[in-house]
Amino acid sequence: MSNLPRERSVNGEDTSSGILSPIVSDLFTLHASAPMLTALTLERSANGEDTSGSVLSVGEYDPRFTNVSATPSSSSRWTLVMSSMSVNGKDYTLTSDVEASTDGSTMQVRA
Repeated sequence: MSNLPRERSVNGEDTSSGILSPIVSDLFTLHASAPMLTALTLERSANGEDTSGSVLSVGEYDPRFTNVSATPSSSSRWTLVMSSMSVNGKDYTLTSDVEASTDGSTMQVRA
């Protein structure tokens, strides 16, 4: 691998150290007039077993949820509980550092 050519610059940024800025940061830098907003919508099918689609929006809301920007903020933090995660048919084991979470689930609290 060490003999493979290495990109030294991305958008003028030296990458020889192997440290790149996060892609979302790059998107907001390239589109400075866009609102600094990311939104993630995860969906399940009616049977609750299958995924039916998800949306990751950068700089705008999913059109189905445009009114969310008018919702008053009730907390400076959010909590996300996941009971399972599967990517392309591969299941991943979940763990959590939050004591309130149950075995086999993960809970994240962010301020």
